[in-house]
Amino acid sequence: MKLDEMRPRRRITTEAIEQARLKALRALEVLDSSPELEFTDLVVEAARSVGGGVGIISLVDADRIWIKAHSGLKVSTMPRAGAFCDVTIRSDGPLVVCDSAVDPRFVSPQDEAERPAIRAYLGQPLVLSCGARIGALSVIDQAPRQWTEDDVAAIGRFARVAARLLEARRDEREYRRALETVAELNLQNDQAETAFAAMGEGVILQDRDSVILHYNASAARLLGLSEDALLGRSSMDPSWSLVDEDGAPLGVDQQPSMVCLRTGQPVLGFVLGVNLPEGGRRWLSINSLPVFRGDEETPFRTVTTFADITETRRQAQALQAALEEARRANQAKSDFLANVSHELRTPLNGIISMAGAIARTPLDARQREMIDLIVSSGTSLEQIVSDLLDISKIEAGEVQVEAAPFHLGELVRAVTGLFGSRAADKGLEYSVDVPAVAERMLLGDSLKIRQILSNLVSNAVKFTTRGTVSIDLSVEESATAGVFDLAIAVRDSGVGIAPEHQAAVFDRFQQADLSTTRRFGGTGLGLAISRALAERMGGTITLASAPGYGSTFTLGLSLPG
Repeated sequence: MKLDEMRPRRRITTEAIEQARLKALRALEVLDSSPELEFTDLVVEAARSVGGGVGIISLVDADRIWIKAHSGLKVSTMPRAGAFCDVTIRSDGPLVVCDSAVDPRFVSPQDEAERPAIRAYLGQPLVLSCGARIGALSVIDQAPRQWTEDDVAAIGRFARVAARLLEARRDEREYRRALETVAELNLQNDQAETAFAAMGEGVILQDRDSVILHYNASAARLLGLSEDALLGRSSMDPSWSLVDEDGAPLGVDQQPSMVCLRTGQPVLGFVLGVNLPEGGRRWLSINSLPVFRGDEETPFRTVTTFADITETRRQAQALQAALEEARRANQAKSDFLANVSHELRTPLNGIISMAGAIARTPLDARQREMIDLIVSSGTSLEQIVSDLLDISKIEAGEVQVEAAPFHLGELVRAVTGLFGSRAADKGLEYSVDVPAVAERMLLGDSLKIRQILSNLVSNAVKFTTRGTVSIDLSVEESATAGVFDLAIAVRDSGVGIAPEHQAAVFDRFQQADLSTTRRFGGTGLGLAISRALAERMGGTITLASAPGYGSTFTLGLSLPG
């Protein structure tokens, strides 16, 4: 037994045949189309060739018969079921009916008035080149008649012509569409070529051997070459003079297109320099993309685009140089502040000490007033010098955060206790709330916490002329085991700060407005130093304030217990 005889034969169902037939019919795009003279002439001649009658070209749709052309018929469509045309496409050959009233295939027990109007029928199926039977060309008569072999042959010839005419009509339509598609593709190609030529970026197409196949004018210009010098040139040409981003010679295997060909991966944003033939260097930003054919794993071409970034690079270098110069200037300023602060502190401490010593000697009222003024002014000046020294250390990055055990409650009471008498002298209501949970040891930089809290409380007392100053401490266990979240809120009923000025109070040498400096003095460094120190410890300082309602500064820290 042959191999093909052993294979199970696929059975083609009637339904599959019908679906294929309908698909072929609808591909003709003829159903419900307008009358066409060629088909009308065809059926007229078909009827004349057999001695009269009505010629018809009818097409069998899914559930109807549609008349494409006729030589004298009043209907254009009719039900498919039982129609002569439907019987024709199911027959092996032509359908010949001489008298339907007596033909056993069509006769029924009807009286004469109910008998079909079509008595004689001669039809040939319309068979397309693919074998699909889509309809019939037929001649009908209302009276019985005998069809001859010549009649059958003639109608067969007309049916073949009609089928070919329908296919020619379809092919002509498809040809026109193909022409339109080609014209559209040509237009798109022309547009793409125009855009390609007009691009400011250079574009180069290379084959798998890195040979240049196509390029635009911008590519030649950016590479400093004539257009003739580019075509057919390879990336491996030793006359290329390229450098990498650092100015070192760029090897052939490092060129973006070569990397792209080797790896099959795009190379994006690669920066290289081209040493131009006439001198000078042009910097380019390169994108190289692989082009694959079919299922091949290695690219058969690469498309490389590049843009001139010489000026952008120059500006970036100039900006970097300016930033470096600014950094050096800032460092010089910080060094100057640190040096001056150190130089001022020694004689200043001497002045304050001597004034203190004089204050302990017998003095009259006028002398004591002058000595107290010297001590007060010296102390204020010492604080300014300390602030300048702190800010210079912060700018220089010399502030180190230490971690040592300290008692939280004792620290808060010690700091806030320094300002109680000052608040009392101004007639302020002064309160400190240290809850029991705060009576614990924590691990952190207690000196910096003291400095921040001193700044906040000192400001609250200084900027409050009447009312209250309160310090509230809250401690909660963090989600992290062994860590505590603490918040120290310093509230006052002082002048308050407008919303538009609140961000500025944390800037260096800034206060809410100039009148604040005139009324209360100060350098405007305290809050800037406090926030910087808090951030170095991983914490925050927040502000809530309104003019006339006072301010609340809150130090937030997370410290291990």
